[in-house]
Amino acid sequence: MMKATLSILLAVLFVAISHAASDTDVTILAATSVEIRDDQVTIIGRATTRSRVVVSDEPGDFLGRSTRWIEAYSENVALVINRPSLHWNGPDGEEKAKYRRITEDGWQMTLDAAKDLRAGKQVGRIGYYQPTITIANSTIVKIEGTGYLYPKRVVEEAERAGAGRPVVEPESADKLRLEAEGRSR
Repeated sequence: MMKATLSILLAVLFVAISHAASDTDVTILAATSVEIRDDQVTIIGRATTRSRVVVSDEPGDFLGRSTRWIEAYSENVALVINRPSLHWNGPDGEEKAKYRRITEDGWQMTLDAAKDLRAGKQVGRIGYYQPTITIANSTIVKIEGTGYLYPKRVVEEAERAGAGRPVVEPESADKLRLEAEGRSR
């Protein structure tokens, strides 16, 4: 029973990570602090961020406007993940219950991955949905919003199945770090 439940959860999360495209993805390179609460996870550390930004009011693919992906490296960033809540416009019933369960299972996955991160294990990435990004001195210092912290195995399985490439390739992360330090390769 437990194995079947885990298989269903992984299948649901794979669909979520491959189809519910987040607009900001964060790869945690190192965590110096991980605070876990029932409705929020806060991580302080080094990270690379890939975020979609609006570049003009021309018609485009995101919220009807033209956008561009940007990548950034941050040395000491606060990453605040808020627990998603289900906003449901359809009738109550099985469909609503299914999505409520998916939302709750996704949040439990986030809490479990945060515990792994606090224990020193690697995790996959954070997928944010319309977060608030704070920039100071040309560096991202805080990202806060609704999202999920994906375990490494979920991200790897999604990538193997063709759901996308890693948010920032390791060599790209190195390049971003060197540029942030005022050096280049």
